[in-house]
Amino acid sequence: MYYSKVVMECKKSCERVHDWIKMYSWLLISGTLFGTAVFSLQISQGLVNSYDGIWNNSVYFADYWERSIGRWFWPYLDKLRFGTVSVPLNSILTLILAAIASAFLVDLFQVKKKGYSFLVCALFTASPLMGNSLSYGYMSPTFGMAYLLAVLSMFCAIKVSRTVPAILAGIVFLAFSMGCYQSYFGAACIVALIWMINKLFQDVNWKEFGNTLIRIGGTLLGGGLLYKILLDITLKIYQMDLSDYRGANEISITNIILNLPREIKLTYGDFYRYFFTDFTQNTAWIRKIYLVLFVVCAVWLLYKLIKVVRMNIVKALLAGFFILCVPIACNATLIITVQEGSYLLMAGGMTLFLPLLLCIMERSKDGKALILVNAVLMCAVLWVNICIVNNDQVALQEGRSSTYTLARSIADRVQDEGWAPDGQTEVLLVGRPSENPFFKQTNAWKRANDYAAFGRWWVDPGNNRKSWQGVFDQCGIQLLMLNDYERNMEVLNGEKIKEMECFPSKTSISVINDIVVVKVSEGYVF
Repeated sequence: MYYSKVVMECKKSCERVHDWIKMYSWLLISGTLFGTAVFSLQISQGLVNSYDGIWNNSVYFADYWERSIGRWFWPYLDKLRFGTVSVPLNSILTLILAAIASAFLVDLFQVKKKGYSFLVCALFTASPLMGNSLSYGYMSPTFGMAYLLAVLSMFCAIKVSRTVPAILAGIVFLAFSMGCYQSYFGAACIVALIWMINKLFQDVNWKEFGNTLIRIGGTLLGGGLLYKILLDITLKIYQMDLSDYRGANEISITNIILNLPREIKLTYGDFYRYFFTDFTQNTAWIRKIYLVLFVVCAVWLLYKLIKVVRMNIVKALLAGFFILCVPIACNATLIITVQEGSYLLMAGGMTLFLPLLLCIMERSKDGKALILVNAVLMCAVLWVNICIVNNDQVALQEGRSSTYTLARSIADRVQDEGWAPDGQTEVLLVGRPSENPFFKQTNAWKRANDYAAFGRWWVDPGNNRKSWQGVFDQCGIQLLMLNDYERNMEVLNGEKIKEMECFPSKTSISVINDIVVVKVSEGYVF
């Protein structure tokens, strides 16, 4: 009898999954194809950034470092792909995961019109955040999985019929999302907050609303707790400690409470910075469109609040409070960690805000003219973002071309003049390509977001070496790069390096302390 019930439940679950796929297959396919078209240059040319993207350009398995910064689930995802570092494969996998996440959002908010559903998917897919994520070719599916699992955590918490299974499923998905990349915790928070705002704009069953609040709260708290437990178990198994990278080893309840006022202020500052300053580069048009868009959205939200006030003042006050909490939800990761602000890869919550706002406006019967204007402005945002990410792809290609040309010239000179005849002589490149006088800084490169300005990488000894090593690896050139911090610093702090001129000058290459030193640029002070 029990066996028959299990079989029946499994059969029903399979049917529900089949029906869901059938209903949203069009969005999964169109969303993936759209993303592939938008990032076609990046995918076809295998373009990556000149930070971690160029460092890890062959087979890669996440291991000690990733676990030490709290991303304990990441290594298992790499094992599923056998460590394959293929920009086309990993990019398409990431776009598929993003399309699936969008389908779950459309289902959660019951968006009916296909045009709006596609726009919700496209706004996230064609964002600078996605371009930045794909530029980390060796790990981009990890970002995609973190996003999908964060969305699934709130989908389960809200949609699953029974409370306990809903919370448990949400907790597991959220913990594993944070185990991929912690910053998508903010994406889960903003999904929950926008859903609650939407509910308060409708006829509320307070008992059901309270139950959903418990589910969401339980999922967020439980997910964070399970993440911490699994992280501690991982650290114990591998006998390691958390790194101090971006304050990972300083996370504690005490620090969160003590830094709460400062971090809350940061969330609002970063929200403003993302939408109204040069958080993303390339064009001032996007900021002008955002300004008009926010005015239209504010008018619509105010109109909705006035209507709610006439019905129930408590609902209106609660909705107003939740609206004011939007920046906090978007940047919830800042509340947990001790950081000075967000960077583009942490902007998942802020990138998701406008698509979610579109979801609740599509379902509304109030202020249809404003909703239409909003949709048009969202289309404008999409178009400008498509232009931004394509400029970034052009910049990646042009910067890579200049950097590779410079690298080949350096290698030819070192080999032709006999500086490293046996291939065993240690070589140190001082400075980065972007500041060399022969590096071509094109208009696209100058306008690009930081991740896309290939060749303008970190100049500290460790990161500078890894970026140069990655470049030479991609050029098919074997050079023995100096990997000794103290000896590197002796060269940088010495007088001889100051007397040398930049490559390709005759005095740009010299032997210092048995190291072949090539001075690429003056920008080596960090």
